[in-house]
Amino acid sequence: MRRLILVLLLLHFVYRLYAQHYKRSAGLRAGVPYGFTYKQIIKKHNAFEVYAATRWTGGISFGTLWLTHYDPDIYPGVLVFAGGGVESGFWNDNSDYINGPGAGWAFGITASVGAEYEFDTLPLSIGLDWIPMLNLLENTVFDAGRIGVSLRYLF
Repeated sequence: MRRLILVLLLLHFVYRLYAQHYKRSAGLRAGVPYGFTYKQIIKKHNAFEVYAATRWTGGISFGTLWLTHYDPDIYPGVLVFAGGGVESGFWNDNSDYINGPGAGWAFGITASVGAEYEFDTLPLSIGLDWIPMLNLLENTVFDAGRIGVSLRYLF
């Protein structure tokens, strides 16, 4: 009986370690901009994220982020992160995003700050992030209103 309890406790702790530290995740981002997101853990605290997104005004953008995760030790499963990257995209004639009215390319540098919660019993995470962008093409404009919620499947 002791061995059975010991094995069950060991399996429980191994499962909890795996559930809290995923290698890859993919899902949807709602907010501005909204789209698809994929994140891969590179090292213990570092991750690489790519996303394809759009806005209600049309067009599409692609971005990459290098993120550093921190454990604030406030609640199990909660991580905070910060990082930066680049984003490029094309906006259609109806867009007043970044380049002003009309079609055009956007390319800029981004920052990212946010928090993520990994569910203990489900292979899912939910995160809230802010990804401001400084456009470097045509009109140099800082777009600070980029806040979103991501729901990702962990694998």
